[in-house]
Amino acid sequence: MSLVGLVLAGCTGDNVSAGTAQLDKTYAGHKVDEFFASYGKPTGKPSEGSDSKIYHWVSVQPVVDQPMSAGFRGSPGIAIAEPDGPVEYSCEINIFTDRNGIIRKFTILNDSYSTYTSSYCDDLFASPPVHRTL
Repeated sequence: MSLVGLVLAGCTGDNVSAGTAQLDKTYAGHKVDEFFASYGKPTGKPSEGSDSKIYHWVSVQPVVDQPMSAGFRGSPGIAIAEPDGPVEYSCEINIFTDRNGIIRKFTILNDSYSTYTSSYCDDLFASPPVHRTL
């Protein structure tokens, strides 16, 4: 296989992030209210189909002021300069449920870099949640 074929082969198939894998493991088959109890309410009302609902959820993360700094992240020898000033982390997902509110799947719509990784959604969802009271 050529190098181009090898690179393209890596781009096919399901690209499941650590965050969505943890969400599926924890919440698929459960009531959507369990997700909302852990991570907060959705934005607005769900879109409704004949047999399903789609909830839109956006993380609530304060803007963090970070000074400019250079560091090494990812591959050895790659220097990455961090931004000077406010940084806003965000994760935006759709939650697909059946008409009774049982979660079927999650999709990530938007995902920012986090402080230490390339996915704030992965950082947010890769560990089991801390349940809080609504």
